[in-house]
Amino acid sequence: MRLNPDFFEPGEEHISFDDMLPDNHKLLNTLSDLPENHRKELEEVRSRINEMLAHEEDTRPERDGSVTYTAFQELQIMMLQQELRQVHAMLLMLAKAVDTKQDKRGEEE
Repeated sequence: MRLNPDFFEPGEEHISFDDMLPDNHKLLNTLSDLPENHRKELEEVRSRINEMLAHEEDTRPERDGSVTYTAFQELQIMMLQQELRQVHAMLLMLAKAVDTKQDKRGEEE
């Protein structure tokens, strides 16, 4: 099996992403469907957000705190996307290097 995603083994082109997910993943229709430990995390995040909004309203009452928080989230998302692009590029480089080494090994045999 090649590691470089530019190449597929025969029959691998149409593997569904859903087939790769564990069975315990499910679609959530409401926040009540969250497992208990995730509900606790959700409440902790809600508390932090409320604190951040209260701080924004105290320090900059002329600005809309929810817009500032949304901008903060957007910034975090953009930074995570950049990190993912970098990790993806590194994985592609590694995959190509492994494939090249494997191809050379195959030529020698």
